Amino acid sequence: MQHIVIPAVIVGSLGLLAAAMLYTASKIFHTRENPLVKKIEALLPGANCGACGYPGCSGFAEAMANEQNPELVCPVAPAETMKQIGELVGLALGQGGAKKAVLLCQGSNEAARKICEYHGIEDCLSASLLFGGDKACQYACFGLGTCVEVCPFGAISLTDGIVTIDEQTCTGCGKCVPACPRNVLALRPAGHRVLVACRSKDKGGQTRKNCKKGCIGCRKCVKACEFDAITMDGALARIDDSKCTRCGACVQACPTGAIVAMNQQKEEAV
Repeated sequence: MQHIVIPAVIVGSLGLLAAAMLYTASKIFHTRENPLVKKIEALLPGANCGACGYPGCSGFAEAMANEQNPELVCPVAPAETMKQIGELVGLALGQGGAKKAVLLCQGSNEAARKICEYHGIEDCLSASLLFGGDKACQYACFGLGTCVEVCPFGAISLTDGIVTIDEQTCTGCGKCVPACPRNVLALRPAGHRVLVACRSKDKGGQTRKNCKKGCIGCRKCVKACEFDAITMDGALARIDDSKCTRCGACVQACPTGAIVAMNQQKEEAV
């Protein structure tokens, strides 16, 4: 009997000792949670997309409550939400949701020249590593939908061999941008803006051969702009958003339609 009782007493004593040590440690090292964390988290969208650089909305709420850094911004939260969070922590915070994702390419199946038929993994990175895609332009959107998969808000879809972004659904989280191996996705200020929807660095003749909608470096947009907002990066036009007045002169001057005005009708109707 002693062979059973003595080991049981020893094991039980060790268990009680361990429990006492854990209890004591929990009291010594206990950290009170900042009550602001839950209040801030309740205001956030709950997307847990990680676009802010923290692990989900709870991570952002904890950082905001404890660090109270005015530079912290939830990219997907509307301006009103950031204002409310700022009132909680006593800071004037920057606006969230000020940017939207845009596609800097118009290489649809109709516009872009194909060099082969792709029958492989429906993933842009895999296609880029394998042979460079089925389009002649090596700067064009693959149109295989990797960005569609990574978008946590369902704002991106595939249409005619190219992706389409729903600005009303897009929150500007930016998760699609690094997912694109061709770098044709970018974040731009929401609302009316003028874009060079092309990334081709080929010479004009080659670009024209590869895509009907490509920038051919003709410089007509540069000459048409009265505000010096457009410069040339080789054969590719670049628009300086800080100088652009969205007058639309460059859109009218572009012979291929590579420059587009987004949300122009919406802004004019306001």
